[in-house]
Amino acid sequence: MESKGQPDIAPELWANAFFDRIDAAVEKGDIVRGPRLITDAAEGWFISKAVADAHPEIKTVQDVLNNPQLFPSKEDPNVGQFMTCPAGWACQIASNNLAKPSAFDFAKHNFTVVDPGSAAGLDGAIAKSYDREEAWFGYYWQPTVPITKYELKKLDFGVEFDKEHWDGCLVNETCAEPKKSDYTPSDVMTVVVSKFANSHPEEMKYLNTRSYDSNMAGQVIVYMDDNQANGEDGAYFFLQNFEDVWTKWVPADVAEKIKAAL
Repeated sequence: MESKGQPDIAPELWANAFFDRIDAAVEKGDIVRGPRLITDAAEGWFISKAVADAHPEIKTVQDVLNNPQLFPSKEDPNVGQFMTCPAGWACQIASNNLAKPSAFDFAKHNFTVVDPGSAAGLDGAIAKSYDREEAWFGYYWQPTVPITKYELKKLDFGVEFDKEHWDGCLVNETCAEPKKSDYTPSDVMTVVVSKFANSHPEEMKYLNTRSYDSNMAGQVIVYMDDNQANGEDGAYFFLQNFEDVWTKWVPADVAEKIKAAL
């Protein structure tokens, strides 16, 4: 977009991997960025609904680590189990580092780290824990189908996000002394080519107004997943079920036309 001026709009850009590039393009005047699109998009560690319901006192990572008996390993019920990302995913490196003795020290708390083997294995373990009302503790991100469909609860890391340490150590396999940190924030935004933004003020009002949370997005993608629906079907579902949200994004006369067309 910054070099060729196209496409005009990147409507949902997960920007974590290239913040520096976006900042440089904004400063140069090639693009403009809108406000945060998904207000609570995030990666992190979650627990299953069964445990969250039975133990509302479990709110932080440390609360989980203090109770390994609530998350028994399939291999050894005397040991707590944390399910990380499949091998090859960047999140596995960060989670494995956070589990080391200098950080959350899983070994001291009698926890083991388990690789699910694949994305399907990770999703399958979450679904099985929900259906059987069993314990599950591991990595995931939102908004996604499993988070909404299986009502996972996100844990508080109990510490602030340390960007310098995250970038310099936690995402590196050679990180010798990882420290505790919250997970890196997930910044999801709309990016627009400056030429388009300057010549389309009405469209920019809309783009700079719209935002939604993971629960809304989750309900749409669960509907799409359950019904093998496409993007257009998902859009109709959103318009029909979240009128109180999207009608604030457009002028009243436009909202009436949209409602009449549904």
